[in-house]
Amino acid sequence: RHLPSDNGKYSAVGIATFGPAGVNPTRTKDYGTILAGSPKREWRGVDLLTPIARACGLGDDGGGGKRVAVVGFDTDVNAPALAEFRHRRYLQEQQQQQKRRTRQSPSPDNNNDDKPLTSLSYVTIGTGVGVGLVLNSQPIHGLLHPEGGHVAIRPLEGDAFAGYSWGAERSPYGG
Repeated sequence: RHLPSDNGKYSAVGIATFGPAGVNPTRTKDYGTILAGSPKREWRGVDLLTPIARACGLGDDGGGGKRVAVVGFDTDVNAPALAEFRHRRYLQEQQQQQKRRTRQSPSPDNNNDDKPLTSLSYVTIGTGVGVGLVLNSQPIHGLLHPEGGHVAIRPLEGDAFAGYSWGAERSPYGG
């Protein structure tokens, strides 16, 4: 729905990142940053929101605060969960409008067809098992970074890859 504005800059941008991330816009100190608890030491405290917003021509509000109305910032599981939810709601609304135009009655064999979508679970598998939740049409945030868990993969014999998320010094398999 957001298109480039008349001045050639974006009118909105969405950012999805690994966590834990500061996703609560009322906590201006850490909103848009990677939190101190990140296992990725070099990323701790990094402000992602401000430079990306500025590069897209959105800047800040002039008072040092971060613009939250036109910049969405969430975790890499909640952002796609919300996108999937909104897309499915849009399709559902289109189907309902089509039924009204053609005066179709609700389907008697499946009562769920006409109930509005209100919740969704989105699962992604990467270095961990991420779970994004939308309940009552809102993404769920809490005290901790929401995820289903981490699965430590035992490296194959002779595997010298140093990029496992836990690092060689913390490997559950001794290196």
